[in-house]
Amino acid sequence: MFVSEKTRNHFVDLVSNAYSSISLSDFAKLVGLTELEAGDLASKQKGWTIDAANKMIIPVRKELPESEAVPSEHQLELLTNFVAHLEK
Repeated sequence: MFVSEKTRNHFVDLVSNAYSSISLSDFAKLVGLTELEAGDLASKQKGWTIDAANKMIIPVRKELPESEAVPSEHQLELLTNFVAHLEK
Protein backbone atom coordinates (compact mmCIF):
# COMPACT_ATOMS: atom_id res chain seq x y z
CA MET A 1 0.00 0.00 0.00
CA PHE A 2 1.36 3.39 -0.98
CA VAL A 3 1.67 6.30 1.42
CA SER A 4 -1.07 8.18 -0.42
CA GLU A 5 -3.46 5.24 0.03
CA LYS A 6 -2.65 4.98 3.74
CA THR A 7 -3.18 8.72 4.13
CA ARG A 8 -6.46 8.53 2.22
CA ASN A 9 -7.65 5.64 4.41
CA HIS A 10 -6.67 7.61 7.51
CA PHE A 11 -8.75 10.58 6.31
CA VAL A 12 -11.70 8.27 5.60
CA ASP A 13 -11.45 7.04 9.20
CA LEU A 14 -11.27 10.63 10.47
CA VAL A 15 -14.33 11.62 8.44
CA SER A 16 -16.28 8.64 9.77
CA ASN A 17 -15.54 9.72 13.35
CA ALA A 18 -15.86 13.48 12.94
CA TYR A 19 -18.79 14.07 10.58
CA SER A 20 -22.45 13.14 10.62
CA SER A 21 -22.59 14.46 7.05
CA ILE A 22 -20.12 16.09 4.68
CA SER A 23 -20.46 17.58 1.23
CA LEU A 24 -19.06 15.56 -1.62
CA SER A 25 -16.75 18.43 -2.62
CA ASP A 26 -15.33 18.75 0.91
CA PHE A 27 -14.83 15.00 1.15
CA ALA A 28 -13.09 14.99 -2.24
CA LYS A 29 -10.70 17.71 -1.04
CA LEU A 30 -9.91 15.80 2.17
CA VAL A 31 -9.10 12.54 0.40
CA GLY A 32 -7.37 14.16 -2.58
CA LEU A 33 -9.65 12.80 -5.28
CA THR A 34 -12.05 14.17 -7.86
CA GLU A 35 -15.70 14.33 -6.79
CA LEU A 36 -16.49 11.31 -8.97
CA GLU A 37 -13.68 9.25 -7.44
CA ALA A 38 -14.55 10.44 -3.93
CA GLY A 39 -18.19 9.45 -4.45
CA ASP A 40 -17.04 6.02 -5.58
CA LEU A 41 -14.78 5.71 -2.51
CA ALA A 42 -17.61 6.77 -0.19
CA SER A 43 -20.01 4.28 -1.77
CA LYS A 44 -17.55 1.47 -0.94
CA GLN A 45 -17.49 2.34 2.77
CA LYS A 46 -19.59 0.03 4.91
CA GLY A 47 -22.82 1.69 6.00
CA TRP A 48 -22.15 5.05 4.33
CA THR A 49 -24.93 6.58 2.27
CA ILE A 50 -24.81 9.20 -0.45
CA ASP A 51 -27.53 11.79 -0.97
CA ALA A 52 -27.00 12.40 -4.69
CA ALA A 53 -29.63 15.14 -4.91
CA ASN A 54 -27.81 17.31 -2.34
CA LYS A 55 -24.31 15.96 -3.04
CA MET A 56 -23.90 14.95 0.60
CA ILE A 57 -22.21 11.93 2.16
CA ILE A 58 -23.52 10.46 5.41
CA PRO A 59 -20.71 8.44 6.97
CA VAL A 60 -21.09 5.89 9.74
CA ARG A 61 -18.84 5.98 12.79
CA LYS A 62 -16.50 3.01 12.86
CA GLU A 63 -16.61 0.96 16.03
CA LEU A 64 -13.29 0.26 17.69
CA PRO A 65 -12.53 -3.40 18.18
CA GLU A 66 -12.65 -4.33 21.86
CA SER A 67 -8.95 -5.15 21.86
CA GLU A 68 -8.14 -1.51 20.99
CA ALA A 69 -10.47 0.05 23.54
CA VAL A 70 -8.70 0.97 26.78
CA PRO A 71 -10.84 0.83 29.93
CA SER A 72 -11.27 4.25 31.53
CA GLU A 73 -9.95 2.95 34.87
CA HIS A 74 -6.73 1.94 33.14
CA GLN A 75 -6.46 5.33 31.45
CA LEU A 76 -6.96 7.04 34.81
CA GLU A 77 -4.26 4.88 36.38
CA LEU A 78 -1.82 5.71 33.58
CA LEU A 79 -2.54 9.42 33.91
CA THR A 80 -2.15 9.28 37.70
CA ASN A 81 1.20 7.50 37.37
CA PHE A 82 2.36 10.03 34.79
CA VAL A 83 1.41 13.02 36.95
CA ALA A 84 3.02 11.41 40.01
CA HIS A 85 6.20 10.91 37.99
CA LEU A 86 6.21 14.58 36.93
CA GLU A 87 5.83 15.73 40.54
CA LYS A 88 8.99 13.87 41.65
